[in-house]
Amino acid sequence: MNIDISLIEKCKKNDRQAQEEMYRKLFPYMMGICYRYTLSKDVSKEIVNTAMYKILTQINTYNPDYPFKVWISKITVNTIIDEMRKNKKNASITYVDEYFDNSSFSEINNALTKFNANEILQLIEQLNETEKAVFNMFCIDNYSHEEIANILGISEGTSKWYLNQSRKKLQEMIKKLYFTI
Repeated sequence: MNIDISLIEKCKKNDRQAQEEMYRKLFPYMMGICYRYTLSKDVSKEIVNTAMYKILTQINTYNPDYPFKVWISKITVNTIIDEMRKNKKNASITYVDEYFDNSSFSEINNALTKFNANEILQLIEQLNETEKAVFNMFCIDNYSHEEIANILGISEGTSKWYLNQSRKKLQEMIKKLYFTI
């Protein structure tokens, strides 16, 4: 994704052709982000369109001192989170009082070199909605547990618990796929 600063400037002036070009250039990148969270092409397309609207209407707030790609990612992820809240996908959140750290995941890291991106996506797809959201936010989008807790309306401990649960489930799936004879 290569977005020239002149294209951004044209979009700031509401140039429709520039906005269309921006959309075409950003669509695959944004679709990839959305698909990781929703795993539905139709829902992902809707979210991309909503996020693109936000990008184009808020483009005057973009600070060129920061990478455009980071700004786009943040708006896209925040739009996904807004949709999750709106659709009450978090109704199944279980709150936990204690978090038990489990650092036994390093043994599985070597197996990850055997995976391609689609295989990993298929495994993540099998997580429940909250596990998937926490895993994506923490592991892929680099949100802190404090940020995740604030976004999802849960405690930091609950966020850590969901991350731990998703890692355990992914570890078990990997073991079943690649370590059984």
